[in-house]
Amino acid sequence: MEKKELIVGAHFRFSASSDYFVGVIKEMIRVNATGAALFVGPPQSRAIAKVTDENIIEAKKLALENNIDIEKFVVHARYLVNMANPINESNRKFSIELMIQDIKTTERLGIKYINFHPGSALKTDANEAIKILATSINEVIEATKDSDVTLLIETMMTKGSYIGKNFDEIGAIIDLIKDKKRIGVCIDTCHIWDGGYDIKENFDEVLKEFDNTIGLKYLKAFHINDSKNEKGSGKDRHNNLTKGFIGLDFFKQLTTKEEFIGLPFLLETPWIDKTTPSYDEEIAILQKNFKKKLKI
Repeated sequence: MEKKELIVGAHFRFSASSDYFVGVIKEMIRVNATGAALFVGPPQSRAIAKVTDENIIEAKKLALENNIDIEKFVVHARYLVNMANPINESNRKFSIELMIQDIKTTERLGIKYINFHPGSALKTDANEAIKILATSINEVIEATKDSDVTLLIETMMTKGSYIGKNFDEIGAIIDLIKDKKRIGVCIDTCHIWDGGYDIKENFDEVLKEFDNTIGLKYLKAFHINDSKNEKGSGKDRHNNLTKGFIGLDFFKQLTTKEEFIGLPFLLETPWIDKTTPSYDEEIAILQKNFKKKLKI
């Protein structure tokens, strides 16, 4: 029988100053995380991280010694990526190139998932931007056809001209993807709450809508964030799991839901101050609840 384990973690630094991949694993061990999210290059830059093969080998050895499954980590594509850009073809091509770079690094690290923001329609119609995005994703998948890295569309909020702000739009994107084995979804709890989905009181109904519109088979990961705003605010202000409008009880239920055990749950919650994350406290709460609920 497969061991039931809560895969929970957070965004960890991946840079020269933090010893790249080795530093990620060490920080995970420090906060008792079993999952991780990371950028493999500066989020607002096109620079490529110069991680060595030796660093990757050492990180994998350390992970194995501590029963950490690297495959279930999730790389976050750079914020610069807007593959739905309908205004500037050169910028769209740049986004595709950056996405391909990040996928290649993701594969080098032995990670199976990379999530990305669907992008912005800017001054054009959302439906047209969805078609452009799907074309871009198909180009990326074709350019990395020897890879088994799955691209995860992140759910967005109703803010500005973002696409992917509801399940209908994400379903429309996936419908246009040729190789559906390489596509999935990452639900951001703050985003969909701020976008009007009542996950606090009617989560089962939200999941039913997700299944009918997209398909639960595409759900591969969660960004678990509470919100500083009431449902439907249209904003994107993350809060800690013990402080927001969604409430800690929801996150305890979510992370022990039978059908989601084994999926990565990744924190993007605010730090206590500019240098101190609160991840260890939040991870401890969820791990304790998981063991109590499942009687481990």
